Amino acid sequence: MKFIYILNHSYIVDDIEETKFLGAYSSKEKAQNAIKRFILLPGFKDRPNDFHLDEHEIDQDQWQEGFLKIENIFTKDIDGNWIIVTSEALGNGYFKIVEKNKNDRLGLFKTGDIVKCEIKNNNFYAISKTD
Repeated sequence: MKFIYILNHSYIVDDIEETKFLGAYSSKEKAQNAIKRFILLPGFKDRPNDFHLDEHEIDQDQWQEGFLKIENIFTKDIDGNWIIVTSEALGNGYFKIVEKNKNDRLGLFKTGDIVKCEIKNNNFYAISKTD
């Protein structure tokens, strides 16, 4: 097995992750030596604990599960008020509601339902459910 060592510098500022790709190295030792060089530079020396070194096996898939595109949509709650819920975008205006925190407040549309949405003011609003 052959490995590659990926070095990043990453930290959060105002709820936004700042990440800098610093390099890919053929050995852990070479990556650790790179950290010693970077840590002397402006900015990096102020954040010496924000270096991240990851080992990856070459010629192996690193992401095998696929991914979901998560969107917030509006749906009505049990009182008829519009609330924002988490959903999975399925395409063509369809979304699957995946909300977990507001289950007890959901009205007509529930967690697991696939709903058709329309766009109003750049937001998605649930208008009907598919069977």
